Amino acid sequence: MELASGAFQLRVENPAGLEPRLLQGLVNCWKHSYERMAGRFNAAAPRKVWLRVLAGMAHPGETLGAEIRISADWIRKHPYDLDVMTHEQFHVVQNYGPGAEPGWAVEGLADYARWKYGLSNLEWSLPALRPEHHWTDSYRVTAAFFGWLEERRLKEFPEQLDQALRRRAYDRTFWNLTLGSSLEKLWGEYQRG
Repeated sequence: MELASGAFQLRVENPAGLEPRLLQGLVNCWKHSYERMAGRFNAAAPRKVWLRVLAGMAHPGETLGAEIRISADWIRKHPYDLDVMTHEQFHVVQNYGPGAEPGWAVEGLADYARWKYGLSNLEWSLPALRPEHHWTDSYRVTAAFFGWLEERRLKEFPEQLDQALRRRAYDRTFWNLTLGSSLEKLWGEYQRG
């Protein structure tokens, strides 16, 4: 099955036989957010995306280039966690290629995008900050920090980090150059509220 949304196309394969209602939920996530995320973060994001719903995957989802693989087993067990699709499609938008570093920032941005652009996130949320958290925890913990930075320090922070990662220009000086403070100091401010 092939679908279009604006200038973008989604090719859907469902060899795992995911129920139509759940498959439609994944497609709705794509329609709701892919074009918006591409418009904000990467005008050169792939125009053709391939969604494959597979059985026997070790993770809820994974992305290889413009191919998104979603675990049918995960979706069946967690039918309200369809926005795993939003996280994975942001990896398509990121389009950093293999070996993008640091991984915690890559995954933190993807969960930030899930938080910002998710269709429902009924079984998922950003966590409240706890003393044992660290910015390198990745995913939801890092996404919450990024949301705080966007709100409190620089509205364009997510785009700036995304561009640095895409250009392979990220290093520890990014924080001082972009936000006027070291990563450690920014995390300290975040911890203090």
